[in-house]
Amino acid sequence: MFLFLRALSVVMVSTSSLISRHFQERLINKTELLIDTLDSSQVNIARRILQFLRNVKYNHQPLLEKCNKVFLSNVHDLDLDSISKINELYQSLQFHSLEFMQMAKKKLTEMIPLCDDQASFVKLFVVLGPWAGPEEREQLTSTVLLMSEELTSQQALAVLGAMEEMESRNSQLIK
Repeated sequence: MFLFLRALSVVMVSTSSLISRHFQERLINKTELLIDTLDSSQVNIARRILQFLRNVKYNHQPLLEKCNKVFLSNVHDLDLDSISKINELYQSLQFHSLEFMQMAKKKLTEMIPLCDDQASFVKLFVVLGPWAGPEEREQLTSTVLLMSEELTSQQALAVLGAMEEMESRNSQLIK
């Protein structure tokens, strides 16, 4: 069953722009039935299901909840890229999970001192910034300030976007 669901999730993402709404709904219904048989460690399958839902612009709550359970049961396997992608998919699907946000915040906060390259830190800043408390925000802001001269224009834009979401008015960073 695992291999079938894995193949199904790949097909879903690959064909999402080509199939009819009726077929999309049939795939979603089949996936919803099969996801309960999924080994909870199959984060990539759950992520592909979210990608499919985003691609077809379909916010199917029961399936979103089931995918969320897979992510929550595999916190130890989620890295910065995984958390960032899942968060991006949740935002585009307008799905809010307090449990996921709290888990991700804890995991990402632990990564602050470990992010030693600029691109990873910017990604961390963008994801964690809006969730961060005052102490984490201070750590994030002071670190990104140290590397601000070296940021690419795309990275600077990402930081400014996160600052806007954080409602941060740090004039040193804005310059």
